[in-house]
Amino acid sequence: MSQNNHLHPLRTTEGTQRLETFSDGIFAIAITLLVLNLTVPKLADPLNDSLLKSLIRMWPHYLSFLLSFIVLGITWANHHEMFRFIRRSNHIFLLINILFLMFITLMPFSTSILGQFLNEGGNQVIATAFYNGTLLGMGLMFNAIWLYALKKGFINEQCNPEAIQDMTRGYLLGPVLFGAAFIVTFVWHPVSLAINTLAIVFFLIPSPNRPMYLPPLSEPLNSHQEHPSR
Repeated sequence: MSQNNHLHPLRTTEGTQRLETFSDGIFAIAITLLVLNLTVPKLADPLNDSLLKSLIRMWPHYLSFLLSFIVLGITWANHHEMFRFIRRSNHIFLLINILFLMFITLMPFSTSILGQFLNEGGNQVIATAFYNGTLLGMGLMFNAIWLYALKKGFINEQCNPEAIQDMTRGYLLGPVLFGAAFIVTFVWHPVSLAINTLAIVFFLIPSPNRPMYLPPLSEPLNSHQEHPSR
């Protein structure tokens, strides 16, 4: 085999369409699998047992489903937004994205663990820690994608540096909050779930309204672009 046919991990290629398509498929599968954790309750005596009470007892499954569905939805939206800025990739970049997707595929399992054991005294902490650890790993790898793209110059040169800085600061807050939730789990696990909820609320808030691209050099900045609304 000639040297030209060997894999070059640092060789840069234009375009990320296949990476985005593959990632979208993984997100779609993972977010669909979440619903499999919601099973129809079995009544020992269908004539006398209350279906309503059985459904209420399943509240940990509903909570874990809701948290995970929103987290995956927001993460997909941010992943999509990220790749509006990224225009190039290499083999290492693809592997970082694969590791990120590993945590995405782990979400249905960690959601099932949380739903199953959140209401069981002896295993609540471990179940919550496993779930929060999955979120932390996902957040770290998400940032690894973005920071590697910045380091290697994979960002479109026409993108607004201020918009890039806003995204970087926002992305870095994810691992901070998920990391805090993971640590707090071993002190008081309900608070860790509250921190996760806080992270969800933060990422639901729209980012500053900055233009994505710099204006052409031949056109001066107008007042709106000089002082973007927040």
